[in-house]
Amino acid sequence: PFVTPADTADDIEADQTRDFRLNRSRVKVEGHAFSPRLTYKFQADFVEERVRDFNVTWAHRDWLKVRAGWWKVEYLLERMQSSGSQQLVDRSILDRWFTLGRQRGVQLTGRVGGRGSRGGRYYAGAFRNMDARGGAALPLWLARYEWAW
Repeated sequence: PFVTPADTADDIEADQTRDFRLNRSRVKVEGHAFSPRLTYKFQADFVEERVRDFNVTWAHRDWLKVRAGWWKVEYLLERMQSSGSQQLVDRSILDRWFTLGRQRGVQLTGRVGGRGSRGGRYYAGAFRNMDARGGAALPLWLARYEWAW
């Protein structure tokens, strides 16, 4: 019943208002449509009243996947993993400065060179960027390569 925690027992008796809140109310829907190669993801947040993720991915082969929509750009490990599944050592003190939020765009990704130490994974994308006031800014370009040891 309290917006802030009560300090004393008298504070509990004094406040007779009732308040009900859902602090992290989200709905996630993931699956495939028409074929296992065409997947979708939708995530809505009812507290902030906004769509967090909405994208479609088409997996042509292991070396070529195309994603279009709205999601977290794969820039850092902290960006790709859910915060609920991260350990303390997975979180970066610099993450705040590199957190770009969710972006709208198109991305190509895939595995090249096979699995193991000879292979790796690439990401290349173009995204719509916003300035500090929410207006359109220069596009955000992403190019990243991961080499597996």
